[in-house]
Amino acid sequence: MAYPPSTDMAYVDARDRALKWFASETGCPPLRQRWDRRLDGLGEDPFGDPYRPSDARIEPVTYPEVVVLTGLFASPHWREHSHLPAEAARGLGIAPQKWVAIPKTRRS
Repeated sequence: MAYPPSTDMAYVDARDRALKWFASETGCPPLRQRWDRRLDGLGEDPFGDPYRPSDARIEPVTYPEVVVLTGLFASPHWREHSHLPAEAARGLGIAPQKWVAIPKTRRS
C-alpha cells in the first residue's frame, strides 16, 4: 500500500518544480508572462540583479501555481492518475505541453 506524501512534501515538490520552470529558457510562455507581470509588480530590488531575480523574489511570484500543484501532488486521487499532467495544465490555466509532464512524487 502506498502512503500519500505529506502536504509539506507535496509543497516542496511543487515549489521546486515552479522554480525550475521559472528558470527554464524553454518554459511555457503564458506562465512566464504571468510571472514576469507579478515580478514587475514587486518593484525593483535595490540589492538584486535586475536580470536574475533571487529565489526569495521568485517564490511569491510563482506561489499561486505552487498551490495548485501542491493540491494535485497531495491528492490521493491525482497523485497516481495518468491525467495528472493534463489536470495540472488545466489548473494552471495553460495548454497541456510536454514540459508539464509531472513525475511521480517522492515518498517519505
